[in-house]
Amino acid sequence: HPQQLVPQNPALVLIQFLDKVYQCVPRFASYALSQEFIEALAATLFPLERDMSIEDTLGLSSYAPSDAQITEEDNGFVVLPSLKQDTSSSNNGSPRPIILEKDHIVVCSVMKFLRKIVIDGFATTVISPKEVHSCPVLETVLTAYPSYISLELQSIYQTMVLSSAMEIIQSGNEDVLVLFQKSPSMSRSVVGLAVFCSRLVDKIWQGTYLKPNNIVIYNFLLGLLEQARKRPNSFPLGELQRGLNRLILYQISHVPKTESEQKSLMETLCLFASQAHVIFDDTNVDTEFLECMTYRLMSIVFSEPPSIDPKLSGSTERPVYVPVVALSMMRSGANRLWNKMLEYKRESLESILATPLPTPKPPLAPGDIVG
Repeated sequence: HPQQLVPQNPALVLIQFLDKVYQCVPRFASYALSQEFIEALAATLFPLERDMSIEDTLGLSSYAPSDAQITEEDNGFVVLPSLKQDTSSSNNGSPRPIILEKDHIVVCSVMKFLRKIVIDGFATTVISPKEVHSCPVLETVLTAYPSYISLELQSIYQTMVLSSAMEIIQSGNEDVLVLFQKSPSMSRSVVGLAVFCSRLVDKIWQGTYLKPNNIVIYNFLLGLLEQARKRPNSFPLGELQRGLNRLILYQISHVPKTESEQKSLMETLCLFASQAHVIFDDTNVDTEFLECMTYRLMSIVFSEPPSIDPKLSGSTERPVYVPVVALSMMRSGANRLWNKMLEYKRESLESILATPLPTPKPPLAPGDIVG
């Protein structure tokens, strides 16, 4: 047939063939979970070591991403200036890693294969009686990149793996257990899902998860937690709850330095307040989480107005203080969330503070100044 004569990418043909074999031949599926195969599959996304420049091999891996270095969004990822400057073939002669072309058909095929391996690998989870579980296949996939690539490329790779797997897990938002119907161990797979959520939050705290909108992950974890509460005997409820708690703390931990950042924090606080009945459910018995929340909310309400770095404000003179209205809105959001915490966790909070707490006042409207 004439259509069969159209030339195709040999790498793509091979990956699609291996994917079919993986689905049809159990013996090969077992081998595909090995470190040897996973590293070979992941390596197809990067140039060979001899093609990497000295800057790629040495110069770009000496630091971790920071807020000051992040400049803009590129193909759905936050990309550092050094990556833009040093990985393009026009600057240093080395080939541009194909992983940067996230919509390329080869990249999509490799990522689909890797996420199948990740989800099937949940069945290899090692369950610990102290709830310090581990998933060897997940860890292997996350670290399967070649040793010579830059830290930025490592972060992009891990972000793509985690976000791709999360999309598949979300597709079963009505009943995520459907994903594990063919698993050799349903119980291990569900615990592996909790390990996955924990590693996802780890990467956010480490600053190596480069998708800019963490509210998507918040909704993802919240959906899993609501399923777990309906069937506590089928899910590791405690691990999923800790993952959500850690993400919430991350979302409110950033100290805003601009008016827009203060408004963003206020919106986040109001979002959490609106879903307090889920966040502070009776099943959430994480005392450390409540302690951290109490400290952070108090620091927002009672701290002095933060100043903006003169460099950020475009001035060379003394620091500029943020507008009172934005600060008031942020404090209003913190008070609103605190009142919700009192509504659902009063006894725990009184125990933490070692003092009886008054009946909460009605939440302040945006723009009201806290006295």
